[in-house]
Amino acid sequence: MEEKTLYFTSIDVKLKNINFDKKDDIPDEYQNGIDIVIKDTYGIDKIEKNYFTLVFDRYVGLNPEYLFAINVKFECKYILNNKSIKEFENKKEELEETIRMKMEKLLKMTSVVGRASSLISTITNQIGLNPIITPPSIQNQK
Repeated sequence: MEEKTLYFTSIDVKLKNINFDKKDDIPDEYQNGIDIVIKDTYGIDKIEKNYFTLVFDRYVGLNPEYLFAINVKFECKYILNNKSIKEFENKKEELEETIRMKMEKLLKMTSVVGRASSLISTITNQIGLNPIITPPSIQNQK
């Protein structure tokens, strides 16, 4: 398929959800043996005639898993301009394929990954942990 360009009149990013679970203090036996687990997932939430939404979800936990977990979810709404609306009129499957091919680039345009990283750092700092600073780039999707 020929690569198509998407044009937008605006992009709206909203924080949809934050889940935080700290079950126990870190036992002494794990003080030097804890791994940070980062899992990013993202995908298409909705496609309409004049817009589409993507969701980005970052999970950060400590291994052993029972100690700590944060999940931050964002929704990004991309409002298509008239040129893109006309180009993809009655071509929903083609629009979906174009979005899938450009999904990481579309998410990077919004700085949503950096926002998730910033929130996670702030939350971990506020609960008395050293701030956990995650990469402001998409980690392998699982």
